[in-house]
Amino acid sequence: MIAFMFNIKTKRILNIIILCVVLIHSTCITPELSSAGKIAYSRWNGSANVIYIMNVDGSGKTAITDGTYNDFEPVYSPDGSKIVFARNFGPGDQQILIMNADGRGIKQLTFSGNCGDPTFRHDGRKILYKKENGFFVMDIDGSNKQEIPFVKGSQANWHPSFSPDGSKIVFLSLRVNPQKIYIMNADGTGLKRLTNNAGREGYATFSPDGTKMVFSIGPYAGINEIYMVN
Repeated sequence: MIAFMFNIKTKRILNIIILCVVLIHSTCITPELSSAGKIAYSRWNGSANVIYIMNVDGSGKTAITDGTYNDFEPVYSPDGSKIVFARNFGPGDQQILIMNADGRGIKQLTFSGNCGDPTFRHDGRKILYKKENGFFVMDIDGSNKQEIPFVKGSQANWHPSFSPDGSKIVFLSLRVNPQKIYIMNADGTGLKRLTNNAGREGYATFSPDGTKMVFSIGPYAGINEIYMVN
């Protein structure tokens, strides 16, 4: 199954494979592959989570944040020139920042609430992110912040992701326990539960052509399995 997912060249599925490899050697999380062939990831350095980049063969590991704060969830822009990420400034104060792919030019984009799970729209012009229990979109310079009006429910919603054409958003929600995958239109309408599995579902993402979706279910006997749905 993993080999098949690699063949369809879904970037985040490749990230799952990278994560399995990197975790063998160090405490690393949220790996992200750029279109330029670089990998960004967050790694605990003994005092804080720091964002690193490396080549796809594991060489050239370089820290691009300084460890003053906990930085994680790095995501490359579609052209590979920018990285958006989350920074924890302290309790109740987690924000979204953006920087050049080499770590220069860091700019804070959000300034209130608990924000996280940033991701780019596939045209690179918008950033989708989680704030508290809702989802927002903004321009990549932090302007034009707009909340997506949808039925949030009383439980957590997180890990939103655009479809390749930008018309849909898929996300995880605890409105059903264990967590399940939901999908809606990008304007918040048409909300529905996408799957009906017994296990805990996670990290859904679209194939590049938008016709399929892959996600994890588990753990079963301590192992998460990868599934695909049309």
